[in-house]
Amino acid sequence: PVLLQESRNLVKEYVKWRPPVRDAMTFVVTHLSAARLAPKLLEQLELPPTTSAEARLLRLISEVPGLQKLGQVLARNPDFAWGHIELAWTHAFQRHRAQSVAEARVAERYLRASAGAPGGQDFALASLAHVYALAGETGDARRILADLQRAARRRYVDPFKFAVIFAGLHEPGTAFDWLNQALAVRSPQMVYLRPMAQNFFGPLSADPRYAELMRAMRLDR
Repeated sequence: PVLLQESRNLVKEYVKWRPPVRDAMTFVVTHLSAARLAPKLLEQLELPPTTSAEARLLRLISEVPGLQKLGQVLARNPDFAWGHIELAWTHAFQRHRAQSVAEARVAERYLRASAGAPGGQDFALASLAHVYALAGETGDARRILADLQRAARRRYVDPFKFAVIFAGLHEPGTAFDWLNQALAVRSPQMVYLRPMAQNFFGPLSADPRYAELMRAMRLDR
């Protein structure tokens, strides 16, 4: 992340992508095993002190294919909706209301314009509703909620998506109802409950019902 602090390292058009790139790098590097991380740190230490941040970054990326792919996606797809969703999340969790709403609107526009498979955009839309709710745009959050509720009358919508929205709307009782439904139908997205606890489900994680869900999924160990 330190390598991404200098704006001069990025052309103007790409400065806004620093948050998701930084977050991705932080996630990847902090989840490397000690055996994989140690050589990369040693390699950075062995570079000459005068090595530029750009050269250090390129050296790190060259050894981590996942970061290469992230850069390729952002560079080749300026209209990539998930890029804007990541930006919306980052701003929302840092309480940058205006920026989060602006990115959410851009992401939603791209999502609505794309012709994805039915249900393929449910989680993206639910997460945008969560962002809108956190920013105080509850009307937009409930608009997306109503869209998914209508869709659920025609096809299957994973209960986990509704839990994400109601968590953002600060309706813990309803959010837990949907999480319990997701558990009952063995929703595969329940595996994200713990990783999403810090941000999406932060206020819920202190509730005894959250601990019960963790125990039910044997994730409390």
